[in-house]
Amino acid sequence: MSGARSPAAVFAERLEVVLEIGAANAACHRAQAAAGGAQIAVARLEARLAGGDETAEIEAELAAAYLEDDAALAALARAEARVGALDARLAAIDADLAAAQEREAAAQGREAYLRDSAGTAPGKEQSDVL
Repeated sequence: MSGARSPAAVFAERLEVVLEIGAANAACHRAQAAAGGAQIAVARLEARLAGGDETAEIEAELAAAYLEDDAALAALARAEARVGALDARLAAIDADLAAAQEREAAAQGREAYLRDSAGTAPGKEQSDVL
């Protein structure tokens, strides 16, 4: 970051990150649904095998279901990591936003002080200042 940014610029970046967090959360939900579906498929196939339906077809389906489950859990971990990184970025942006707002308030305060002190300087009438 080069130089102080305005609150509006920081807020615009914040909005972008909030939208990214929404998309990342949606990816988490999709990954959770996929992982849940894969785990249900694994449980059903394992139950069929436990029930005595030991066929090569079921074992192949089970192997594929394990792979799908692993892939879904990996996707979920990546999505959760993305949300965590974006949350950390949002916290940093919020700190930047607070600092930018403080700078702007201080600048406005200085301007108001200068404006007021120009009009109320000792020994000067209001008409002298104008």
